[in-house]
Amino acid sequence: YADQSYPTNVYWGDTHLHTNLSWDAYNFGNRGLGPEEAYRFAKGETVEANNGMEVKLRRPLDFLVIADHASNMGVMQGLEDSDPDLLSSSLAQQWALRLKEINEIAHLDIVKSTKLSFQLFKDGYFQGTAGSDHYRHAVWKNAAILADKHNLPGQFTAFIGYEWTEVFYNLHRVLVFKDGADKAGKVIPFSQFDSSDPEALWAYLAAYERQTGGE
Repeated sequence: YADQSYPTNVYWGDTHLHTNLSWDAYNFGNRGLGPEEAYRFAKGETVEANNGMEVKLRRPLDFLVIADHASNMGVMQGLEDSDPDLLSSSLAQQWALRLKEINEIAHLDIVKSTKLSFQLFKDGYFQGTAGSDHYRHAVWKNAAILADKHNLPGQFTAFIGYEWTEVFYNLHRVLVFKDGADKAGKVIPFSQFDSSDPEALWAYLAAYERQTGGE
């Protein structure tokens, strides 16, 4: 139509993807595939899956939101690396010992190892946050910077985002930032350990917009 003013292009993507930065994905077995691999896969590159197979999308995505859980984001990697900032937490010290046990028996008793991993997964959502504000901010800022690195205007959109999770009622919210890392990277993701009330999440988002001028 001559006076057409509505969009006609259709774009395909994913708005709820977890990588090994998420507490659940890691403890369910995805230890090797992080945000870097996720972006490369979404853009049509070949990546190696957990089982060693090479995989590739038949058609690349137009956009992606890596929505790793805000709660204990990147903590498992810190436990693996014995990060001193993270291990200043007594809770992280407990989890580090449990991860060590899981790794030690993985090749001997996969059933027991899987059971222990699942228990660690559950405890990570109920026992609290292990990372300091400094640690949490560093993980988030790196994730935001990586999104900017993979964002290709006009070709592929890498939105910065994360998931806020209210575990008792299964109320999940994926937050998508309109901004780049210069604004989104200034904050620390709001998790259920900050508050399990969705209205507290809305207040956090309103404060983000006031403080950064972002959306």
